[in-house]
Amino acid sequence: MSSINSAYSSNSRLTGIYSGFDTDTMIKGMLAPQQAKIDKQAQKKTSYEWYNEALKDVMDAVKEFSNNYTSVLGSSSMLKSSSYSSYSVSSDSTSKAVTITASGSAEPGRISVRVSQLASNANVSSAGKISKDGKSISSSNTATLGELSFANELVFDGDGEICFAINGKTFTFNKNTTLQSMINTINNDEEANVTIKYSRLTDGFTITADSGGKNSKVSIQNITGNAFGANGAFQIDTGTVTNGRNSIAEINGAIVERESNEYTEDGITYRLNSVTSSGNSLIVMQLAKNANASSSGKVSANGREIAPDNNVKLSELSLSKALTFDSDDNISFRINGKTFTFNKDTTLQTMLDTINNDADANVTMQYSRLTDSFTITSNDSGKDGRVSIFNISGNAFGADSAFKIDTGFYENGQNSIAVINGVTVERETNYYNIDGTDYDLTDVTDTSNQYINFTIEKDYSAAKESIKNFITDLNKLITKLNNYLNAKDYSYDYKPLTEAQQDEMTEDQIAKWNEKAKSGILKNNTILQQLLSGLKQAFFTAAGGTGSSAASIGISTGNLYGADKGLLVIDENALAAALEKNPEKVISIFTGGKASSAAEDQGIIYKIINAVSSFKTGANDSISNTDDKIDKVDENIDKLEDKLDALADKYYKQFSIMESSLAQLNSQASYLSQLFSFK
Repeated sequence: MSSINSAYSSNSRLTGIYSGFDTDTMIKGMLAPQQAKIDKQAQKKTSYEWYNEALKDVMDAVKEFSNNYTSVLGSSSMLKSSSYSSYSVSSDSTSKAVTITASGSAEPGRISVRVSQLASNANVSSAGKISKDGKSISSSNTATLGELSFANELVFDGDGEICFAINGKTFTFNKNTTLQSMINTINNDEEANVTIKYSRLTDGFTITADSGGKNSKVSIQNITGNAFGANGAFQIDTGTVTNGRNSIAEINGAIVERESNEYTEDGITYRLNSVTSSGNSLIVMQLAKNANASSSGKVSANGREIAPDNNVKLSELSLSKALTFDSDDNISFRINGKTFTFNKDTTLQTMLDTINNDADANVTMQYSRLTDSFTITSNDSGKDGRVSIFNISGNAFGADSAFKIDTGFYENGQNSIAVINGVTVERETNYYNIDGTDYDLTDVTDTSNQYINFTIEKDYSAAKESIKNFITDLNKLITKLNNYLNAKDYSYDYKPLTEAQQDEMTEDQIAKWNEKAKSGILKNNTILQQLLSGLKQAFFTAAGGTGSSAASIGISTGNLYGADKGLLVIDENALAAALEKNPEKVISIFTGGKASSAAEDQGIIYKIINAVSSFKTGANDSISNTDDKIDKVDENIDKLEDKLDALADKYYKQFSIMESSLAQLNSQASYLSQLFSFK
């Protein structure tokens, strides 16, 4: 934007040489009235821009609130039935065989479920272990098909490929295709409609139809190579299998058969996880434990502990059977073939650390103050671990020993045994990973037949929280509107700064000035007043065709004056009572009718939707009108700046002519002076 400074700052203007006048300052003064007109228009433009910014700030707040609460897609939408009623589901069983979830249309009550059959789609599996070593065809699915170690070697055709069809869809893979890529290609094909998996648990492939229950099928045709067939590498024969089945459950005495294990009936979603009559899909028959030798009873003299801590010397331990030492004041014994010798001045902790840190002994020895006993446990897991003890001198071990652990061999370790989806799995530990699933066995499972009883109850605590959150955020919006409408107006004394004024101020000074200048920009704004009135009217007036307002369910307006001017207040006890007594009325007050209904039939949410819609129309029109005003101001500024530049040129030319005349007078005076000086 042009200014006086830019108008007279041309380097080509050399002024005041002969007159001695400060021409720039004089012209600046002469241009000041024109610059004042430009500044006034610029200030008007700034005020318009601030107005639009403030109105857009309110629009953003309204949009955020509406998206959350008055849109059916909102995360906290008050149009969803789930915002007003939720359900608690409890069971008298710890079984995970059935999971149920109640939705808004569910009826409270008691449901008894027994699952007699799970749904399964048609599937075919390898006839036996397919790997050469009977464990796995590869350690990872990133191995190529040509690298896989099959019991029946995978043979490729002359082009180095295998080809087969599943459910009529043909697949071709070469020897450089990875196992995972083959699996992904088949599983992502909608036409084949199957899922193929390789399990290291069973060392075999399984191909399962993706849908259909008892009406599903898996059809396999081998084309080239030997992936499938009687002697195929995958050990899955060609042909069609139709061994799918539907789920069958007894729900409150009614037999329900479905194609899948998850379905919804009467607002209740059932997820069937296992057959209740045969226990869980994971049955733990035995937990793993390491071989160990333990004291046959309490070892302390007082029946509580042999010492207050483990830093006591062996000779000072208070044992019910005194620890005796040999002539060298030592005790000596052998554990798993490794000989240990300790002096009577050795502390208990040192003895335990020495034994536990010895790789040859390969055991862990502990003293427990809880049981007042010693335990020696093999570090080898499962049934292959052992502990052998031989006493050499002293009486640490033996039939009538201080530690109450007899000598001999202890081979009482055991592996864990579990049945996982029908496959018996034996491992040395209680924690292992199979096919990407971690199993942590903690107890032997109960496999008794069972009905699982569920109790469904209405839970209005979540509804109350939903309404409270809605009112809290609506109050934030009302507060923003009040702040704009009732702001103290300093704009009369604080006009938008001109460029010249800003040049003389710091950034902090400018920010503080602008804060004052923007005050009252939306004070008493009609558009905001109408929105605020509409929001409040939604709660004051009868809603949802109930003939009652929000006050009947405990929501009212607080003090109309002061800091909390017009904010909504919830009587939580009254709201809770309304939800318990007549939840349908509460729902109607909020969501009854629709936006086009008569005012008294519109629920609060639809009243708010209409108020917001009117506000958006008014705000957008106002912003558009203000943009037109800004365009008009820009035109005025352009014209005024052109005139400023023209005046500046005019004044500089006039002063230039004056300077030229003075130059001629000076030249003539100099000539005359020289002429007379010769006489």
